[in-house]
Amino acid sequence: MKKLILAAMFVSQVAYAMDNNFASSDSDKKPLPVDKLRYQLEIKGEILVFDKSGRRLLYKGDEGRSWKFGDNKPVVSNWSYQEKGFAQVALRHEWDLDKDGQLTVKIKQYDSMERIPGKDPKYGKVTKEQEIKVENFNSVSWVVSQDNSHRVVAKFEPTLFTENDPAKIGPLPINSNRMTVYDNKGNLWASRIDNSDGSNVYFGATTHKGTFYISYVPFKGAKEIGIAEKGRIKIEDSGVKLYIESAEPFVPRGVAAKVYGILDLKKRSDTVNSIRSYGSDKEDGFLSNIN
Repeated sequence: MKKLILAAMFVSQVAYAMDNNFASSDSDKKPLPVDKLRYQLEIKGEILVFDKSGRRLLYKGDEGRSWKFGDNKPVVSNWSYQEKGFAQVALRHEWDLDKDGQLTVKIKQYDSMERIPGKDPKYGKVTKEQEIKVENFNSVSWVVSQDNSHRVVAKFEPTLFTENDPAKIGPLPINSNRMTVYDNKGNLWASRIDNSDGSNVYFGATTHKGTFYISYVPFKGAKEIGIAEKGRIKIEDSGVKLYIESAEPFVPRGVAAKVYGILDLKKRSDTVNSIRSYGSDKEDGFLSNIN
């Protein structure tokens, strides 16, 4: 009888995982100025497919985007995505911060959206639109479509990218097996770039929007153009802010690294899905491939 009681007690104690976290801070905090808030603010977007109730997540779509404010103007983006077996996601969304720091988004949904190279897309009929004042930095879950078995949601999540003072970290490889590259205007340069093999201290890629070459150490023709922190590298040059994101961290937690590189907006691939990447652990070998 005692053995049964002890067994029952043990099961009750391990039936759930507990994580206790206690912390304190005595540092003085000041409100973020609106211009700094705008600089650090990022909107992340993803497509989620639920059951018809919206309570059970079935899977996450392959599409994922991020948008950042490049200047004092609103962020405006046309977002189109087609998930097999579902209606097209066709959204136009506009994010803005007013002088008091209030974040507002205007979302307009269409029944279709067609790409027209070099021009604004061709919009179909407006099916739904709404202006939302974001409170508590809550995410915005926009129900795109729903039927008797599924609910498709476009989720927008505002986050702050906290930057530490960058430092020189030396010849650390820039490795990742799934990199996504986009700019501050919401243009997707490339996705799923694999640079996981080898120890590529120097790395670059040519896409349909331009070419970048980067390293944590200076190399011929390069200058300090960015910062790497956690799973993101941010590059700024020639009036363009470029973001390289990875599910894996580029640098150790709590470290911010200086990034040196070259951004060439004239050197482009011929088609949208054509990507040429370069990597090497030797500067001479890297330069011979990119020149």
